[in-house]
Order: sequence, then C-alpha cells, then structure tokens
Amino acid sequence: EDIFLGHRRVAYLSLHQYPAYPGTGEASQKNCLNYPLSPGTGEERYLQIFSEGLEKVETFDPALIGVSAGFDGYKGDRLLSLELEVKTYYDIGRSIKDLGRPSFAILEGGYSSDLPLCVYQFLQGIGVK
Repeated sequence: EDIFLGHRRVAYLSLHQYPAYPGTGEASQKNCLNYPLSPGTGEERYLQIFSEGLEKVETFDPALIGVSAGFDGYKGDRLLSLELEVKTYYDIGRSIKDLGRPSFAILEGGYSSDLPLCVYQFLQGIGVK
C-alpha cells in the first residue's frame, strides 16, 4: 500500500481481515481504498463489499488491473477466518473480468490444501482457459 499511496495514476483496493498481520489497512487514505473485514465476514458480505470497491475503482477508469491474489480468506485456511467458499474466488475473478479491462494476477497467499481449487476457480472467473 505504501508504494502506491498518493500516486494519481494508481488506485489501490484492498479487502483484508483486520486485525491481522501486518496490521495495516485500517482505513482508506487518498487513492488507497481499504476495507478491513472482521473475522467470519463470509462470502455474501465479502462479495457485496468487493462490488462496492470495484465500483470506486471503475470510476478511476484504469487501463490495467493488477491483482495481488490472496486465497487465505478461504474457510479451510488456518491463517485467517473470513470464511470464503471455493466459489467465492470464481465470483471475484468474474467481477474483475466484467470490468472489461486487461488484467493480470500474482499469487500472494493461501495455505490450505484446497488452494489449487481456489486458484482454478479464480482463473476460470477471470477468463483463463
């Protein structure tokens, strides 16, 4: 987040469990839109907040969307407890694809044995065949 803070050409969106490591992202600042989520947030609320955040990103009119794809919000992951489902990651990917902008993703986190399923669903949603 610090690397992008204040850059007019970058909009940064982060949904993350708070409090959790590294303890940042409690509030939005300038071009950095932070959505700190409580443990147990669940799929429905997560996707609702994600949609709200994407609407704000869309007003920025990005030429490219980069995704730091974290899968540790999955219900089977011991690191966090957002309680997301495998299908949630398809919906996230599809929402990004629906923006109609070029996009890329890099793997950030995810420590469950179901990680390959979550990644596969995200890739299907974003349109990778």
